[in-house]
Amino acid sequence: MINNLDLYNKILFISPPWLEDNISDHKYQQLLQTILVENYAYQPKVGIKFFNPLTPRTKYYHNVIKFEAIRYLNALHNEIINASNENEKKYLVHKTLARQLKKKFAEIEKIITTQQLYITLIDNRTLDRKTRDDAFIIQLLKYELIHVFLETQNNYTSFWPEDVLSETEIHSIYFSETPPENSFLKAAPDLELPKATNAILIQPQEKTLVTIKGDIREVKTAVLLYNDIVDKQDLFAKVEAELNKAELLDDQYCFIKKRGNVEKMAAIVHLLIQKKYFIQYFFTGGRKPITDLQIRKFLNHRYITDIDKEFRVFKKIEKLETYLGNHLAMRLIFPS
Repeated sequence: MINNLDLYNKILFISPPWLEDNISDHKYQQLLQTILVENYAYQPKVGIKFFNPLTPRTKYYHNVIKFEAIRYLNALHNEIINASNENEKKYLVHKTLARQLKKKFAEIEKIITTQQLYITLIDNRTLDRKTRDDAFIIQLLKYELIHVFLETQNNYTSFWPEDVLSETEIHSIYFSETPPENSFLKAAPDLELPKATNAILIQPQEKTLVTIKGDIREVKTAVLLYNDIVDKQDLFAKVEAELNKAELLDDQYCFIKKRGNVEKMAAIVHLLIQKKYFIQYFFTGGRKPITDLQIRKFLNHRYITDIDKEFRVFKKIEKLETYLGNHLAMRLIFPS
């Protein structure tokens, strides 16, 4: 599938909000402006109306989680519409419900019980704001996953051989908490979707970089070759695809010169090094360590850019951490 709930994985396991240091409301207000809105490309059957987000932090995560659910459903709908046969459609529905969502139910239940972030905490005014916000975020994520399950199951019943589950049954099977008396999940309102002639599906436009696991420029003296320096090649290719989506690289792997991009790329290179995306030693003429300078030369040549000055600024760890704290979404570039 186009989307494997990677963003939800990152919220749950890579950068859990309930484990983060205190981040100011101002920073979350800034982050709110960076979120890409996703609208339904088809008429859904199930809608969701959760607690209103009251703080910049919950407003940010509310939008991130909501739009990711819509993005996932749009991608699945598009794949099923374009599937070549019924068996492929059955596979897509099975993969979504049985392999992805049921697994996520178990994972999120474990986190809720371990962190004790129960739904009753959200409107408990005797608790501190962070605890209430933490409960809001994880519970919203849980209900969006239930929403996606019900929407998928109810839309594609003919491709799902198992019993159709109600919301109550999902709670009973997968979660220990008692659900609220009034459900957050309702019939979806009718949407004013664009009219398409001859029932042509309006597909979401998603940039896709043709990833190249190898050298893309002419060999240059003092610049290591791709296979001599890149270690995690599959993950590195995914990062480059994300850099393309983030408009840091164009479709020809050239760095996009835009305000703020040089600092972003320099910080990303530091993260690539920290996460050991590069080979540590090369053995031409003996065992020699691969240095930060050689990594920069390789990337400068690959992307036709120069990030050396900004890279040196971020060698001061406090400057890098401050910058990343102001640009939280950058960490989502890295696959889980």
